[in-house]
Amino acid sequence: LARATFTRSGVHSLVVARAGYDIAGSPLRLEVTANAASPANCVVDARPLASITPLVTSSFSVTTYDRYNNLRTVGDEDIVVTARVHLAPGQAGAPPPPAYETVDGTSLYVSNGRHTASYAISTQIVTRGGQIVVDIKLNNGTLPGSPFAPHLLLVSPPIATSSQFSSMARTILVQFDQNTDRAGTFEPVECEYYFEAASAETLGDGKE
Repeated sequence: LARATFTRSGVHSLVVARAGYDIAGSPLRLEVTANAASPANCVVDARPLASITPLVTSSFSVTTYDRYNNLRTVGDEDIVVTARVHLAPGQAGAPPPPAYETVDGTSLYVSNGRHTASYAISTQIVTRGGQIVVDIKLNNGTLPGSPFAPHLLLVSPPIATSSQFSSMARTILVQFDQNTDRAGTFEPVECEYYFEAASAETLGDGKE
């Protein structure tokens, strides 16, 4: 009984000899294919994951390798992309709030071990201290560099078009030229949240 272990994919020539003489059929021509994909050895092109613009699809590539660093060429891997948008905690030191938006991305096999993955978010505003997290997994294993934290880019930041105090001058309503999701706030907040300290002080106490 003879055994041989190959760790490199490709075409190999296997010589089987006994007492210095090749046996019948030797050398044998063997074609070795890559083993199952190893998440730890796969490569993610992280450059497109540095930033994300709302409503604009972001695409990046994943190249798959097996445990011996052989390039996978089958394309049957299950690449899962999940993007989560987290708003800032309500108070300093508070645990992160649940994801404000969760999006499942897509992936498509191209060729030669290369996959193209894509995702998009719709949230336009992430408050100070909030973040976007992109998880990338292959066959339930986390890929190198994941989770990624892309910086949020705005195509056209909201511009204030008008502002008006209430009749009692205790609140101020600011209107913008586009939807803003209120910077992640859904109840009245103290003016210090939006204004510089010097400006907020001129409004007096109890302003919101």
